[in-house]
Amino acid sequence: MECEAEFIDGSYTYCGCQDCDQREYDDIESDVEYGAITEAEALNLHRLNGAL
Repeated sequence: MECEAEFIDGSYTYCGCQDCDQREYDDIESDVEYGAITEAEALNLHRLNGAL
């Protein structure tokens, strides 16, 4: 599957390919490191995205 992510309003969309799945996972973890979200929120996002 070829990546079909688009750059819109300063950030990428996620198309569902492996590269996007990894980028989304990394983005969530980065948000935790910067204090933008809690670890509990990150776990919930990972569950919603099917990463857990």
